[in-house]
Amino acid sequence: MRTHSFGQAAEKAVEKAREQVAELIGAYPLEVIWTSGATESNNLAIKGAVYANKNKQCHIVTVKTDEIANSATTQTNGAMTLVVSLNHPQSAP
Repeated sequence: MRTHSFGQAAEKAVEKAREQVAELIGAYPLEVIWTSGATESNNLAIKGAVYANKNKQCHIVTVKTDEIANSATTQTNGAMTLVVSLNHPQSAP
């Protein structure tokens, strides 16, 4: 519980947004999780996928640009990881 008006207002706004997003995607509000960025989101998704398949060998495919952000999560959770290198042609100036 928040004890000041700004915290109470922020909490209400966040919970209202959580309910609205849940309704849009057909989920329960408690299933909507806010993260601070892509790395945190990716790692949470990887951990969830590995946990949901804990009785199976989990294989994760990632791209070289994301490898650093996700490698610790995939390694510590026992997933086999394939890192794919992407080749982007240089665009003309």
